[in-house]
Amino acid sequence: MSANRLFVCAAVATSLSACGGEPSESASREAVSSPSMLAVGVPGEVGMSSRRLADAVDVFRRAVEDGRVTGVQLLVARNDRIVVDEALGWRDLEKRLPMERNTLVRTASNTKSVVAAGILKLVDDERLALSDLVSKHLPGFSSGLSAKLTIRDLLRHSTGFANQFDNYVGEVTVENEEFPDAPSLHVEAVKIGREGPEEEPGGTFQYNNWGYTVLGAIVEEVSGQEIDQFLNEQFYVPLGMTDTSHALFGVDASRVSTTYMKDSGEWEVLPPESPPFVRTTGGLVSTARDFAMFCRLFLEEGRNGEDQLLRPATAREATSLQSEGPYSYLSPEATEALGLLPSWYEYRDSRDLNLDVGYGYGWAIEKTGAFSHGGFRGTYAYVDPSEDLMILIFAQSRGGGTPGNAFIDAVYGAIE
Repeated sequence: MSANRLFVCAAVATSLSACGGEPSESASREAVSSPSMLAVGVPGEVGMSSRRLADAVDVFRRAVEDGRVTGVQLLVARNDRIVVDEALGWRDLEKRLPMERNTLVRTASNTKSVVAAGILKLVDDERLALSDLVSKHLPGFSSGLSAKLTIRDLLRHSTGFANQFDNYVGEVTVENEEFPDAPSLHVEAVKIGREGPEEEPGGTFQYNNWGYTVLGAIVEEVSGQEIDQFLNEQFYVPLGMTDTSHALFGVDASRVSTTYMKDSGEWEVLPPESPPFVRTTGGLVSTARDFAMFCRLFLEEGRNGEDQLLRPATAREATSLQSEGPYSYLSPEATEALGLLPSWYEYRDSRDLNLDVGYGYGWAIEKTGAFSHGGFRGTYAYVDPSEDLMILIFAQSRGGGTPGNAFIDAVYGAIE
């Protein structure tokens, strides 16, 4: 790719906060110099073809022009050098506002990778163990099949929960005599425990949201902090992720991308989910550049410059197969029930390419040793340690036919 095709912007310092109220001291932050900051590189220096990377970007450029994607941030990095950093299309179709590299996007289930990292940090600090019963840390899990649930089961989606789609049991609870601390993540987790699994925990892989709601509540219970504050201190600040938050309070609304779903051939706006507390099944707001810094932490086995944010063995365990299944996200039956495309992630779905073999802790695992995760609103992060390669596709539209597979294949084709 020629120099004029490689566009790079510095991270923009933004003070973000928890839901509601004034930004807390721990949640707000200034831009920091981070040893994990990825540097801009020249493709030839990392063994990649500039021309072929330009062709890869053109795959998405044509998809935007054809109306298959509304807008997207693309980032490719190899050997700690960013060789593609582009934004294409629109962050708001109606207002014709362009997607930019510092546009804030809703990452949906990419949030799970970060929540899992929060749990693993507490494991490293010996404040909990993966073998702990959930009942050790939260009420509501002391009877029935809930009493058998471990933290490891939650992380790897082997909970036995049959509910795949909902974040909570019914509607978000409001303050009442039984739950005076409602609404809160803690209350919703307690209700999930009372509902309990439908199958024996520890066995069948079944991707679901309830388990990660419970994990978020455990992080808050054990750390004594709201989860956004904990993740901010442990990961976002040291990694220099200045544009990452779990809420949009105080952010310039013009920077936030609208998200879309194609319905009957037309783009329909997907409204954001806004519970009155931090949601841990989704809700993370970030940019491709920021999230690449988080991905790099696992590529480097928990190392951030001279600091070890996670133990190497912990990072390796998270990105290794922990729960085997025929698919890493939704079953074909669930996909059909939701009315989604056959390859509903539209990127590296195992039922199309036969690449994924199951799940680690917050990551889908491929046969090659690569690990990845996607978000329902169109974001996707892919890491291949064997090639020291990261590919991020941060779109904000679903159902149009995103050419994620073709883009990834073209990026690999650029390796010389």
